[in-house]
Amino acid sequence: MLHPDMARAVLEEKIREITTASPVPRVVATGNPGCHMQIGAGLRLAAVDTTVLHPVELLDESYRVGGLYSRQQ
Repeated sequence: MLHPDMARAVLEEKIREITTASPVPRVVATGNPGCHMQIGAGLRLAAVDTTVLHPVELLDESYRVGGLYSRQQ
């Protein structure tokens, strides 16, 4: 909010790195809430089909896909 020009330049670099990766990632993980919101908004504006998750959300999804929640303990 205090430095919008710098924030925009940083976002553009982040979006460029994501969109030029080969292959383009399906998921980007960040533990910083500000980065999460900024990258998510930038990807949406750029119409990029990449999801932004917190690392704990990524672990949760991997546990679900791995069947760890359906196993009897």
